[in-house]
Amino acid sequence: MKRIAAKKRLTLTAEPIEATPRIPLTTHWNVEAPWYIAVHHNGYGAHRDPAQAILLAQESVPMTAKRSQLLIYRHHSEIEPTGFGTWPDGDQPALVGLTNTHQGWIRRK
Repeated sequence: MKRIAAKKRLTLTAEPIEATPRIPLTTHWNVEAPWYIAVHHNGYGAHRDPAQAILLAQESVPMTAKRSQLLIYRHHSEIEPTGFGTWPDGDQPALVGLTNTHQGWIRRK
């Protein structure tokens, strides 16, 4: 069997550390959720939840309308499009999804 060496007791003789400038801790936990804007040819819907933005956009689609493209954008603030895929002052949000408007959509309560 191996013998275990006896542990030596350490004595600390350190001088106090001078006050060092502290760097503030930056966290990104309190960042607001981005806005999602769903745009189709006849209207748009904006919400912080992408599913709600799609639902809001589909409310403006008539029941008899044919399927059309529905673009989903993400932006740091709520912004209203000036047309299908065009934005005011050249402020282009990020395109994050593409789906379609479908016939017979009914809002569930």
